[in-house]
Amino acid sequence: MDRLTHGLRLKDAWDVNRNPQGYTHYTANRAAGLDGFYMTVDLFSRKKGAETLAGDFTDHLAVLRRLKLTSPNMHRGRGRWRMNTILLNEESFRIKIRGAWNEWKQHIHRFPDIVHWWVQYAKQKDKTLHKRTGREEWRSDKDGGFLLLCNLRCLARTRAARRQDA
Repeated sequence: MDRLTHGLRLKDAWDVNRNPQGYTHYTANRAAGLDGFYMTVDLFSRKKGAETLAGDFTDHLAVLRRLKLTSPNMHRGRGRWRMNTILLNEESFRIKIRGAWNEWKQHIHRFPDIVHWWVQYAKQKDKTLHKRTGREEWRSDKDGGFLLLCNLRCLARTRAARRQDA
């Protein structure tokens, strides 16, 4: 074990001084703890503390290790893109999607299977089409009428569906 940890430049971060018992597993007759908690030298230099917490669906305690971040100012991007499903309510957009879909399908033969085609090609094209169309609708909708109309149609469909279920 010493050769392995030395070769990989790992350090034992289990702090027995702070938690002398250090037990992470209890049974009726005994308790057991970790022999070691190995981290890279870089992570070890950033450790701030550790504690054990009850874990879900296990009889072991979870070990929570707190690390200091190297940069206090984390930059966040624009966030995760979500499809504007309101566009799907518009017939003009559905026509645009059908045309694009037929064009995209002509590229399936360039991929080993349909899953690779979808993930590596069509999904990105679909996302781009949704984003571009959404921006065009947003720019051309000076008074908010498009968005209002889409929301009213969606509300009407929801209410009609609820009446049918009742």
